[in-house]
Amino acid sequence: MAVEEVGFFKLSTNNHYPQPHIFTCLAHAIPDVCASFQSDKQYTALFKTLLQRENGGGEINISTGEYSDLNQDGDGPEFLNLFLEQYLPKEKEDELASVCTNFIVPPNPELHPDRKGSSRPEKLFSLDLSIQKDKAQTLETCVNKWRETELLEGNNSYMYSNGERGDALKGVKMTKLGKSLFSCLFRRYNFDFETFQLKYDGTHVKFPFSFLAQDVFPDLCAEDQDTTLNLVAILTYRPGKGYGCAVYWHGDWWKIDKSNTVKVENAETLVSSDAYMLFYSPDRTPLIKG
Repeated sequence: MAVEEVGFFKLSTNNHYPQPHIFTCLAHAIPDVCASFQSDKQYTALFKTLLQRENGGGEINISTGEYSDLNQDGDGPEFLNLFLEQYLPKEKEDELASVCTNFIVPPNPELHPDRKGSSRPEKLFSLDLSIQKDKAQTLETCVNKWRETELLEGNNSYMYSNGERGDALKGVKMTKLGKSLFSCLFRRYNFDFETFQLKYDGTHVKFPFSFLAQDVFPDLCAEDQDTTLNLVAILTYRPGKGYGCAVYWHGDWWKIDKSNTVKVENAETLVSSDAYMLFYSPDRTPLIKG
């Protein structure tokens, strides 16, 4: 499917978030799910999830390549199953496969000895919510169900581009997360790429994410106290070449590594030709061509 067809959402934050990363409940304690948001006060945010089919997929852990529940309370698998049952019913798999990007993930025979010799490919779906409009209410129902189990923290509110309640596809129920999948990436508010290792058997993978600018780049934000500003960022992983990160902030791209932040003049050099993610300006002009 074309990247241009993905769904768009508006995110906003406030100065009450203590973490440098803002995610929906889908990223909470679920290593198999990566929820991504890119936005600032002028941009709509692209929302994509990378999730693994528990029914037929090999588990993935952020450090070992195997499934793991980050906070060890058992809610990860439980919610993942709930999400898959309500949002991605198995009978929809063929339909989803036609509109999703599939990453092949080998099953773990130690975790699933009954799957040995299976010829069925293990798939990690990159889901496009914009073409699953009939599922929007189900997603909200699933989120509410998880909230009822008291697995989430903080205040809940809808984030809409016009600041009002509207169609469910225009907003995502947000929460202040005390814990999240990317806490391993931002240990003590510093980039720690070495601890974040999702293994896709040689596949080139990119992880977009967003966070509060002033928490990560206080020097860049010294003269800008707008706490609603999120950075647009893309984290890339190339097997054998390691990790990289770039952010789009106030009209410029910045390339980031462990020791410095460098302004990038030619944004197209940040991603390779097989990049699946594009960032859009308000008039839908691609900021990066993938």
